[in-house]
Amino acid sequence: TVAYDDNGWLPAATHGWYSTMQEYAGIDRKGIYEYGCAAGYRVNVQLRPGERLSRPWSNRGLHVNQRDGGAPGCLTEKVGEGGLRYAPKHGDLAPGRVGNGVHEWRVPLATKALARVALTCDGLANAGGGVGLADAKQPGVLVLRMPSSYVFLAGAATIDAVLPAGGSIAVELSDNNGLAWKPVATVDASGERVLALDDLIFRRYDYRLRLTFSGKGTTLKALTLRHDVQHSQRALPALAKGDNAVSFTSGDEGTITVMGSPHDNGGRNVRFADFNPTLTGIAMERLQPEGGSGTLTVPIATPGDLKRLRIGAHYRARDERDGYDVSASFDDAKTWVKIGRLAGPIAGNSVTLTCAEVPKGTRAALVRLDGQQRNTSCIFDLRIDADYVEPAHGFTPLKVTYIWEEDGVEKRDEHVASKPSDTWTIRCAAAPVMKDLIVEQAP
Repeated sequence: TVAYDDNGWLPAATHGWYSTMQEYAGIDRKGIYEYGCAAGYRVNVQLRPGERLSRPWSNRGLHVNQRDGGAPGCLTEKVGEGGLRYAPKHGDLAPGRVGNGVHEWRVPLATKALARVALTCDGLANAGGGVGLADAKQPGVLVLRMPSSYVFLAGAATIDAVLPAGGSIAVELSDNNGLAWKPVATVDASGERVLALDDLIFRRYDYRLRLTFSGKGTTLKALTLRHDVQHSQRALPALAKGDNAVSFTSGDEGTITVMGSPHDNGGRNVRFADFNPTLTGIAMERLQPEGGSGTLTVPIATPGDLKRLRIGAHYRARDERDGYDVSASFDDAKTWVKIGRLAGPIAGNSVTLTCAEVPKGTRAALVRLDGQQRNTSCIFDLRIDADYVEPAHGFTPLKVTYIWEEDGVEKRDEHVASKPSDTWTIRCAAAPVMKDLIVEQAP
C-alpha cells in the first residue's frame, strides 16, 4: 500500500500525488512500464579460515560513484532527517544509509588447508613456513577466488615471499570467472610487497587471483587480501532496546554469476561480452535481434556440483509475438531444457526464471535465449546465477561481535556460534547506537 501523507507527499517527500498523476496522465500504455532490474543478488557471507568481514554502521566517504562524480545525498544523511525522514516509521534502526566495511582474508598457506580453499593448487608443497614448488623444474600454480556480497571499492594483496636469484611469482587477476587474466605484477625480490588491486576490482563483486611460481626455492610465506566494500546500513541486523534474539544459520551453497554491461563503458564495469557469449543474429547492444530472430548462448561453469540456474532479465517485448525463449543445456548443447519465456506485449518488464532440473554431477551449463522480433525485442539487463554445492563445505565455529553505544558508553557482545544453526540473546538497557558487526571464524 502506498501511503501519501495529508499534503499528498510520498514517505521520502521527494515525490507526491502529482508525480503519480504525471506518470499516467494522457499516455496510452500497452502494459505497465517498469523501470526494472535483473534480479538475482543474494547475500551469502561464507568465511574460510583466516577470513574476516567488518560491516560498520558508518562510512568513510567511499562509494561506488566516487570516480565519476559527486557523492549521493544518502552518504551523509541521517535516518529520520531529510530524504530519510520516513525511515524510522518503517523500522529502520540504523543511524545512516551507506556503510563502508572491510573484507579481509589472511590466506592459510599450509598445503592441506590451502588445497581446500583454492580453486587450483598445482605443483606446490609446504616450504619454509609457507608454500613453495614441489618440483623446481615445474611451475606451481595457485588460484584463489574472492567473492563478496558487497561491492568492492578498493583492495590490495600483500605478499611476503622468499625469492632466490631467478625466482619469481607472477600475479594475475580475472574479473570474468577465470575466462581471461590481467597482469597485476611480477614479484621477483624477497620481502613484503603490497600490490594495489583498486583499478582491477572497483565495482566488482567477485574476482580470482592467480599466482604462478617459478624458480628453485621460491616460497610464499604470507598472503593477505584486504578490501574496502560498500554495504547498506539499513539491511544489517541491528539491535534495539531490550532483549534481541540473534540467529545464525550455515549453508553449503556458493554462486557463480554472469552479469555485465551490454555497453562499452571504458572499463568501469565488467561487460557482458567479457563472459564469451555466442551471438547469432543478435547485437550486443541491448541484446536485440538484428532481424526477425536471433540466438544468444552463454556458458557458465561452477567449481562444485550445480544445483540450479537462476536467470533475471529486464526486457522489452512490445508485440505479443516479441520475446525470448529461455532454455539450458547440461550436455554441451546436445539437448536443451526449456526454462521459460520473456513474453510480450510489454514495454518494460522484469522476470526471474529458475531451473532446478540439473543432472547430478554437473559443473557446466549453457543458457540460451532465442529471440523473436516483430516490433521491438531487447534486453536492458541480464543476470545468470549458477548455485552450486561448495566442494569443501562444512561448518566451523563462527565468532560474531556486535559493537554499539548506550548513552555514549561502548558496549560489546562476542558470541561463538558452535553449531550450524544457533540463536542467542543480546540485551540493551538503553536505545543503542549501532557501531559495527564483525564475523570471523573462531580461533
